[in-house]
Amino acid sequence: MVSLPGGIWPSFGTSGVAGPTQWWIQTPNLPAGRPQISLQHRHWSLRYGAQAQGWAWQIQSRNLGVWWSPGRALGLSGQYRGNLYGSAWDASAAWSPKGWTARGYWKGFSAVRTYQGQYGLGYQLEATKVDVQWGAALRSFGIRHGDLEWRRSINAVGTTDLIRLRRGRSIAEWRSTNLAHHSQQQIGFRTSWGPSRFWVQVVSQGGHSQALARVSYSQTLWGTATLGYSGRQALIRYHLPDRGALRGSFIEWGPVAQVHAVHRGRGLAAVWNPQSKQLSLQLFARHQFTHQPKSDLVPQPQEAAPCWLDITYTFAGQPPNVELELRGPRAHRVVLIPQNRQWKDHVPPGRYAVTGSAPKGWKLELPTDSITLAPGTTSPVWIGLKPHLTQIRWVSGPSESSE
Repeated sequence: MVSLPGGIWPSFGTSGVAGPTQWWIQTPNLPAGRPQISLQHRHWSLRYGAQAQGWAWQIQSRNLGVWWSPGRALGLSGQYRGNLYGSAWDASAAWSPKGWTARGYWKGFSAVRTYQGQYGLGYQLEATKVDVQWGAALRSFGIRHGDLEWRRSINAVGTTDLIRLRRGRSIAEWRSTNLAHHSQQQIGFRTSWGPSRFWVQVVSQGGHSQALARVSYSQTLWGTATLGYSGRQALIRYHLPDRGALRGSFIEWGPVAQVHAVHRGRGLAAVWNPQSKQLSLQLFARHQFTHQPKSDLVPQPQEAAPCWLDITYTFAGQPPNVELELRGPRAHRVVLIPQNRQWKDHVPPGRYAVTGSAPKGWKLELPTDSITLAPGTTSPVWIGLKPHLTQIRWVSGPSESSE
């Protein structure tokens, strides 16, 4: 629940799997928001949410689908794959009387056309990638070779040049933006080692320099401490360890003061803004229902303490639910919803082989094929999901970059 000037607004979400059917539902978190619905049964899927053509309903079977945007238009969508001269190709498109979008990929070549009339072409050969984007809102050209990248973007606001160097877990970049009446220079560096991260950025604009910096240190037993400085204001934040019943709790003092108190997925969040003197309160709760098969095994005393599976889930767009299978003393299913951080506690201790199958049109990345869950501990695991197509991220302003 979220406190608003007119009262309290509740928000709920649920997901589940029953045989070949899986679903995910999320109610809007604000009165002016929209719910999101995803239902999939075998090769049929029904979704209401953010699509390539905007917020719309879409029903799809295998390669073809029909979508409808309330108050706008009815359209068709399709996605096909095949092989040409020994290389896989992939193409998708959506059409309506008000516009169309399409994208395709073959042998390192990629092309895209958005509903806003933006076009893009790209080519990648091993470690070298070249792409160009043009349209009424933006023109961009970029080259990446290995760890080094250069890009120039031109829009109605100004021209931006970007040079970025990646080395392992470190990134250094220089950005120059020429606006109508002044220029802006930015130099940034960020790196990480183990659980710790460091980030610093210096901005010079109109003859004035402003420093922004952030340092974070994490330790398994004590949690994470963050110290930041931005706009002549300091920021201090402390996170409790991401394990146990209190994971997700933190306290922050800066331009606004925040306190998040969480206990096993249920908690209270309070935010205080000293400038506007406004206090916002939020109540939230999460509960997972899982069918547990009957077992004739007698649990050992050392297995009485629960174990936690801490999942970091990275994905692009609005993917469907993904199901993983853990095979060990018994087989257990783990359902991943479109959420970057998830915790699972229904799998008993033991060593499991981790397998999973990606939905059609997606690629599942598993960094390990096995994992060991010990009683009373948290076992972290990273899982990635991305479309088969090469994605082109558009630059909407001089302060943003394209990957």
